Amino acid sequence: MASTISTNEVVRIAQLARLHLTKDEIKSFSKDLSEILNYMHQINKVDVSNVRPTDNMLVSNTVLRPDVAQESLSLDQLLNNATEVNNGYFSVPPILGKD
Repeated sequence: MASTISTNEVVRIAQLARLHLTKDEIKSFSKDLSEILNYMHQINKVDVSNVRPTDNMLVSNTVLRPDVAQESLSLDQLLNNATEVNNGYFSVPPILGKD
């Protein structure tokens, strides 16, 4: 089954994507996209009825730790390495509103 993408379809797609194409580019894309579609039709003809579906080629096992509540760090420990502290909070230089 030969599929072709017309130049009108390429123009419409280009408009939707807000692309400005020359006439040569439109003809080239029409030819290239038609070849891609024909290749996809060729791939669809491959018999995969005996191939098990996969969602991931890599075998991975997620290692999870138990979800158990633990004691957190104290405020002093948390702020120990802070460059600047203000009223028990991290203090950072402002980044918005500067001219």
